[in-house]
Amino acid sequence: TFTEGSKLTSIGDYAFYKCSNLTSIEISAGVTRIGEAAFYGCHKLVEVVNKSSLPIEQGSNSHGYIGYYALQIITDRIASKLYTYNDFVLYKESEASTLLISYNGNATNIVVPSGVTSIRSYAFYKCSSLTSIEIPESVESIGESAFYDCSNLTSITFIEESQLTSIGESAFYDCYNLTSVYYTGTASDWSNIVISDSGNTYLTYATIYYYSETEPLEEGNYWHYDVTGLIVIW
Repeated sequence: TFTEGSKLTSIGDYAFYKCSNLTSIEISAGVTRIGEAAFYGCHKLVEVVNKSSLPIEQGSNSHGYIGYYALQIITDRIASKLYTYNDFVLYKESEASTLLISYNGNATNIVVPSGVTSIRSYAFYKCSSLTSIEIPESVESIGESAFYDCSNLTSITFIEESQLTSIGESAFYDCYNLTSVYYTGTASDWSNIVISDSGNTYLTYATIYYYSETEPLEEGNYWHYDVTGLIVIW
């Protein structure tokens, strides 16, 4: 945040280049220039509070890409849709839509908060501590590069009745230790999810287990919870 009393008038070229965890910034009234690519690669910069006279526009690469990744450009933080929950940064897009923007903790086993409808691009980018994750039924999409280079991720569990419809390009790029996906939909449902690009190779290499509350009669990979809540393979 550059406060109202700040004497700053210019942000230099590449000043915040690829600051991967920057989610929100306030530009004070005195700023008259933002340099080349100053905010390029700040994929999580979804909120810009603009108190300057610069014509910052959502989705534009002008003024150093400051508005390029933004979900909102506002003039007052009171209108912010960003909030934190535990180690998650969330964005309340509407009553029916909550985006997971970033995870800033170092837990090994993570449960995505219930009610999240989308895991945004780069949300878990290079989260090296992550070994397993549970994704609630409310999640409908996983953005591009969401789990990029989560090199220690070994398993993903889609709990309850998964509503997942899309997985973005390179969402699981370089997740080379990923071995198991526990899915609550059908094989047909899974095949309709976009996972075939080269950046999701390790996701396609993982073994997909389909949920079955009772022991299946047909051959295949199936799982269920035991009485203690642990995952068990049939």
